[in-house]
Amino acid sequence: MGSMGSMGAAYLEDEAFTVLARLYALARYGTPPAVLDDLTPRQRQYLKGLANRLEPVVQVGHAGLTEAVVSAIIETLETHELVKIKLGKGFTGDRGEAGGEVAQRCKAQLCQVVGRVLVLYRPRRDGTPTINLPR
Repeated sequence: MGSMGSMGAAYLEDEAFTVLARLYALARYGTPPAVLDDLTPRQRQYLKGLANRLEPVVQVGHAGLTEAVVSAIIETLETHELVKIKLGKGFTGDRGEAGGEVAQRCKAQLCQVVGRVLVLYRPRRDGTPTINLPR
């Protein structure tokens, strides 16, 4: 049997981790796998590190994910690319499902759900992205 080499093994390990991450997100948060397709685990970890120092800029209240809230998130994503969203105390619903829905409606990537805070990433569509993701 031939040796796969360190690059091939690393690739398979990364792919296996990506599949496990998708399954975990689906089981834990109800997030559809399509939301997780474009980011590697390394990129997701990098974005979580950047989001650590951010404050939530959009808050979802008791009315839920209205069109006004979604358009505010889209506008903020165009400006900042990485956004924290706070689900207020008046928000009634599953946080993981809300994260998946927001990500789908905004065509963004759900990076993290911690408590009542969601982190979304979407590269800027007009112009060059300001966040350079690792490979």
